[in-house]
Amino acid sequence: MQLANAVFHESTFAGLEGYANNGYPHFRQTAPFLRLIRECWNRLNVKELSAATRLPDPTRETIYGNNSSAVIFLKDFSSFLSDWEELAKKTEKKKDSYKFSSTHQTFFSVRLASKEIHSLALYLINTWGFEFLLTRKF
Repeated sequence: MQLANAVFHESTFAGLEGYANNGYPHFRQTAPFLRLIRECWNRLNVKELSAATRLPDPTRETIYGNNSSAVIFLKDFSSFLSDWEELAKKTEKKKDSYKFSSTHQTFFSVRLASKEIHSLALYLINTWGFEFLLTRKF
């Protein structure tokens, strides 16, 4: 867990951007990608109501309703993963060969987590009248 936290930390993003500006332009696309993964992690691991204001970090917002930024992000992230997996399948020769991306199982599990937490959150709020949801409690 510590290694993953270090890879997806703001200091890593700053370092990559610094290298990108100093002779290593291929690092320029890595920082935004890592930020996206970190945002997904943060949104799937909200464990307290005040996390977004206490830290302050808008990616740790509690889900309050249909228009919550977390709900919108999780839906969009799931679509992004589906599109990425389809692109990987088209560019690789073998169906399950993911040379420049994640495996089918990784795509499936992360996409399922983001899609189903999004759907479950809306169901619990709209059908059962939940006021909010803490995603780490699932």
